[in-house]
Amino acid sequence: MDVVRSELGIAKGDQGQTIYILPDGKVYPSSAPIQANGDIFTLVANITITLYYDGIVIYRDDTVLDGAGNALIGPNIPESDTTAGVTGLESVRNVTIQNLVIEYFGYGIRLDSSGNSICCNHLNKNTIGFRLAGVTNNKIERNTIEDNNIGIGFYDSSNNTIHENYLSNIYFDVELWRVYEGIRSLNNSFFRNNFVGSNVSIG
Repeated sequence: MDVVRSELGIAKGDQGQTIYILPDGKVYPSSAPIQANGDIFTLVANITITLYYDGIVIYRDDTVLDGAGNALIGPNIPESDTTAGVTGLESVRNVTIQNLVIEYFGYGIRLDSSGNSICCNHLNKNTIGFRLAGVTNNKIERNTIEDNNIGIGFYDSSNNTIHENYLSNIYFDVELWRVYEGIRSLNNSFFRNNFVGSNVSIG
């Protein structure tokens, strides 16, 4: 475990710090309340992250992270604006994130990889609910996104499907950013999303 952690640049963790799902299927730290069963990693209790750490970082392909209705709670301090509740790294594929409550992070879920499924989560009081950066072919469906500054933020991300989500009390529901001049997020599909008490905007 120490060798794997060293190769990935993961420091020794303490309670309240980032949890890692490693390429070999192990969870670090081993004391984290996550039960592994094959490709499925299930939270068995709420998790609170302190200071300005990310919540859960996934290094493993073909992984299902199931919150089972439990909460991942961020530090809720100004320095946490760049933290993420769950991060799917650029190198991973076919990750499913489901049934998780995520609160008080800079980004509820940050996707830097393609071909993933995000379903049935509750993202509450984050700066940005979802952040997609340079990714394609992700499905974001049946999530509840409430009281975030921005619901879904795209950075140079195209051909993603966003449907049947509930967005409430959000300043900007969907924001499309250019990473470089002339590069835009294109051909993303939005349908059957429900906007309540928000500034409905895409742009």
